Amino acid sequence: MGPILVCWWRRMKLHLLNKYSSAGILLISGAAVFVAIAIITSPGEFISAAFVLSGMVFVMTGIFLLTFSQGEPFNPLFVGLLPVQGCMNLCKIMFDLGISGNAYFLPSRVTGEAVVVQFNPGQVYNGSTVSVTGSFPQTGPSGVITQPSCNPLIQDLKKKNKVILPDNEENISQLLSELFEDIYDLSPKVSVHWNGSWEGNIVTIRFHDYRLIGGCKVIAQESPGCCTKNPCPACSLCGALIAEVTGKVVTLQECSMESSFRDVTAVFLILPHLKEHPVTQSNIDRFSEAIDQSETMIAIDSDAADMWNSRGNVLDDLGRYSKAVVSYDTAIAINPKLYEVWNNRGIVLRKLGRYADAVASYDKAISLNPDDADVWNSRGYALNEFGQHADAVASYDKAISLNPDDADVWYNRGNALTKLDRYSEAVASFDKTIAITPDYANVEQNRKNAREQQDKEIRRPLHLRLK
Repeated sequence: MGPILVCWWRRMKLHLLNKYSSAGILLISGAAVFVAIAIITSPGEFISAAFVLSGMVFVMTGIFLLTFSQGEPFNPLFVGLLPVQGCMNLCKIMFDLGISGNAYFLPSRVTGEAVVVQFNPGQVYNGSTVSVTGSFPQTGPSGVITQPSCNPLIQDLKKKNKVILPDNEENISQLLSELFEDIYDLSPKVSVHWNGSWEGNIVTIRFHDYRLIGGCKVIAQESPGCCTKNPCPACSLCGALIAEVTGKVVTLQECSMESSFRDVTAVFLILPHLKEHPVTQSNIDRFSEAIDQSETMIAIDSDAADMWNSRGNVLDDLGRYSKAVVSYDTAIAINPKLYEVWNNRGIVLRKLGRYADAVASYDKAISLNPDDADVWNSRGYALNEFGQHADAVASYDKAISLNPDDADVWYNRGNALTKLDRYSEAVASFDKTIAITPDYANVEQNRKNAREQQDKEIRRPLHLRLK
């Protein structure tokens, strides 16, 4: 009987002692104290009545909180473990079939289907058309076709939540943040960043303090490659939405964790349309050969910091950011005075969403060479993404003092000034961008937005503007 009572008490304790029920118990306890004071001290009718009334209010509020209090909506560890075995089982089946490549999310443009499908190719895949008539393609590259694990989530979002998919990068980023921060409540903050690449765009999504990280840890321990071969519902949802919105093939290139921060970083690669920049075996071979060459040189001279730096650069180009950081760290351990390595390390850390570490790396590069405008610009970009917009502007100003003809810096400065509501200065920065590079991407729209906000500010009453 004893163990049963203990289990019952533990269940009751888990159910009752959340933040609302705890507040209710404290309020009722406070009421008891007020009534006890009124009875013991007998301070007078008026004061006693005040104590009793206060106690009644406390009791009513406490009962209300206890009545409507509930436990946490789910156990994060339990929910995080739910998809683990299924993901690993499918990975094992694919391995037995001789399929070892990462999963690709194929939009309707590639398959002709109404929904995004997951494709695990048996060979190098370049984004070509795939015939979907079952689990195996009838035409095109060989591989396995499945429904993404996020498919029920996407259907629910469209049917119940009436989610309308966006049509540009900024709105995709906002949608992903709202999904995981507000609708699913899986992360208090989600950072989404788009970076150019030799193949197309690389999208880095960082889930800060990810609630389901328990499942990620189990998969990383049991089958490290499973995350990219058969992504979990969360990563799958990101990849499928990006594929559907952009109309391009998307693959999860890398998934890494920082246990100390409970952060998960997913790096997605967007393949361009074949006519824009074909992803061929020769491209893959070129980068693989570059890695092989650098590793050969490292084997000959393991203390060659330049070789480790070169290896990091190639891994960066391939979107393998975590491995690139390791290469840069090795180069720094050999020779900490190479400012280019510190700068490269900062760039990769920024792509991983590790902004504080990136800024520290840029600061080290600047201490070694304070006259490189590109480093100051990169530092400003990281600070702006980190939410430190004023410091970002100061960094951009330093870059401009070193190289006033860089359109990128003026454009980045305009974006940071917009975040600070300094619209007239932002418009001036965008004007400078246009003067240097008239066809600079997105600058006209950003300038228009800043100008509209500037006009609204001018029309506001003076006393409101001064607040």
